[in-house]
Amino acid sequence: NNQNNYQILPAICGDKCSEDNLFSLNPFSSLDNRVVGKKGWKSITVPQITIDKIINEYFETGNVFIKVDTQGFEYKVISGGKEFFSNHDNWLMKMEFGPKWLLSQGTDPLDLLNYLISNYSVTEFPSCSRYKEAEIEMLFSNEIKLEEAADFISYLVLLDKNDCGWCDLFIRSKMVKN
Repeated sequence: NNQNNYQILPAICGDKCSEDNLFSLNPFSSLDNRVVGKKGWKSITVPQITIDKIINEYFETGNVFIKVDTQGFEYKVISGGKEFFSNHDNWLMKMEFGPKWLLSQGTDPLDLLNYLISNYSVTEFPSCSRYKEAEIEMLFSNEIKLEEAADFISYLVLLDKNDCGWCDLFIRSKMVKN
C-alpha cells in the first residue's frame, strides 16, 4: 500500500490494556492463532492494548480503516474502541464474522450482531470483488436489520458443511450521511 510510516505493535488488541495475557499458538497453522486456543496449544504471554489507546497514541488526522480478523475475539477488539467509534465518523471497519469462532472465544454471535446493528451501520461484504467495484454507499444501502440477525447467522453457519460458515462485515458509524 506504499505505506512507509508504520509500526508493528506486538500485542493482543482487546477490551482493556494489560501486561500479562495468554495468547495461544496453533501448532498446525500460523494463520489460526487465537487468544483462547484449543487443548494442547502452546501459549505465550503478551501485552494487550485497545483501539482507543492506539488511536490516542498514533493517530493524527484523516480517515481510519480497521481490519479485524481475530478468530472469534472480535467483540473484545471492538469493545476496546467504543470511545473512538462513538465520537468519530471517519472510520470504516472490515470484520470477519464467524459464529463458530466467536463461540470458541466466549462470544454469543447473536448478541454481538445485535450489538453491532444497534450501535453501527452493518452490511455484508461481498465474498468476491467485482470487476467494477460497488461503491461503499451501495453496500450500505442494504444494511442488516435487527429482525434479520438470527436468520443471517443461520444462513452463515450453513455456508460450510462443518458449520464453520463465515463472512466479512463492513461496519461504520451511524453518523455517516448517505
